[in-house]
Amino acid sequence: MFYVALSCLTILAYFGYTEAVNCKGCVPLDLYTFDKALRRVSGGEVVMWWGKLLWRPGLERFKVQYLAEIIIEGILLTHKKKMVISKFKAAAVKFDVAYPYGQKHEEYGKLAEAASNIPDLLIGEVGVKDYGEKENAELAARYGIKKDDFPVVKLFVSGVKEPFTFSDTDFTQTNLKKFVRSKSGIHIGLPGCLETFDKLSVRFVSGNQEQRKSILKEAEAQWDKTNGSTDQNVAEVYVKTMRKILDKGAAFIETELKRVQNLIGGKVSKDKKDELQRRLNILQSFQHDEL
Repeated sequence: MFYVALSCLTILAYFGYTEAVNCKGCVPLDLYTFDKALRRVSGGEVVMWWGKLLWRPGLERFKVQYLAEIIIEGILLTHKKKMVISKFKAAAVKFDVAYPYGQKHEEYGKLAEAASNIPDLLIGEVGVKDYGEKENAELAARYGIKKDDFPVVKLFVSGVKEPFTFSDTDFTQTNLKKFVRSKSGIHIGLPGCLETFDKLSVRFVSGNQEQRKSILKEAEAQWDKTNGSTDQNVAEVYVKTMRKILDKGAAFIETELKRVQNLIGGKVSKDKKDELQRRLNILQSFQHDEL
């Protein structure tokens, strides 16, 4: 076991460096750390400490098992906090002003919170300044991002040369989750969905007719094993949707999506609207972009 003692000055300098990016759960990235982090999406390692990258000018990359005995303002703190050495399948990065705020920033924070326990996904943020030393302006320009475009979310997926851009005008955590899932295949649960059946639905829509029949049987068997009336009702929706697709073809999904969306946009109670939204989320699990 190794321990690293960091001086008060180094610790304060590090936190001072990251304070401009305040998205809870997001990894702050800049011109120095961005490329290093993105290289780790293709299969390398990225070292983090309490959710923060241990890379910045003047700091070496630490290859240790624990950080401990960290001195901050003369107070000895023994954290013995495990460092995380991770490999990512994808990285979502939000380009925004240096001190972001507002509804969109909060929604992105909710995405970061929801993805906090997903080891395959990095949620990052780049704060861009258009004044002073214009920090990270060069990085934004690399991807053709202008100030008027903020916030812009790019999704970098292992094995895919160019990043995907989130283009939905409704900037919500639900739509961000759908975007990540459809482009990367990484599951981030949506309200009213079950992960086991989400994965079955992806396999179902990707298969031919015979494969779909086999996957339907798997789903029916899984439905029988599902506990709790709420989850059983949810599982039933997945199974019935699969049966409808087998009976009416893939066009059923688009038709049903439009029907449910129209109902949500109509005059319905909040409870009914929430119920319809959960159904819509399940239907959208049958939409999966080819990578």
